Amino acid sequence: MEDLIWERVYSFGFSLRRRGLTVPTLDILIAFLAIDKGYTLLHHDHHFRMIAEHSELDAMDFLD
Repeated sequence: MEDLIWERVYSFGFSLRRRGLTVPTLDILIAFLAIDKGYTLLHHDHHFRMIAEHSELDAMDFLD
């Protein structure tokens, strides 16, 4: 990935951390890419539910 993308992912993760969220790096990357591309993230993971509550992530738990 380009350096600019990594900088934006870092900023996104930092903004989540300032809101008190501790999320695995891979989940931050996946959520960021979904937001950046305008995708709905289909998941069954509490981290993505938390990220969606504190960001623009459009997430749907496939077991709800």
